[in-house]
Amino acid sequence: MMENARDKSPAVHKAAFRRLVEVSAQDADDPISKACWEMVYTVEGIRKQLGRPVWRMNRLRPKIEKDGEIAALEYCARNRTDGFDEVLEYELAEFTAEAIILRFPDTFTDENLRGIARTRLVDAGVDVDAAVRG
Repeated sequence: MMENARDKSPAVHKAAFRRLVEVSAQDADDPISKACWEMVYTVEGIRKQLGRPVWRMNRLRPKIEKDGEIAALEYCARNRTDGFDEVLEYELAEFTAEAIILRFPDTFTDENLRGIARTRLVDAGVDVDAAVRG
């Protein structure tokens, strides 16, 4: 469906892409894990859609395995990644680590980290409230 919509309707294509990402992460145990895996699948999917080499986030996946989703999201927010820029180019800011951190303030209580996340999104021209609502 997503491939059929690509040339006919960009809005339908993006909606189908979002749905694919959500379905891909449906086995996650909790909302933060699900959001983290949606981020991973989004970056990998965008790379595939744009015909770029599909790196399977070879650094982030082992980090998730070793340290968990929360630590991986914190790492991404503290260190601007290529994935951040790729996701913004595709207009899917809600799938950035920064938006996820702001969406779960009870988990990510470090105000400095939340400040970094908010500033990075604002500096990139993102409507932070819309990105956080997802």
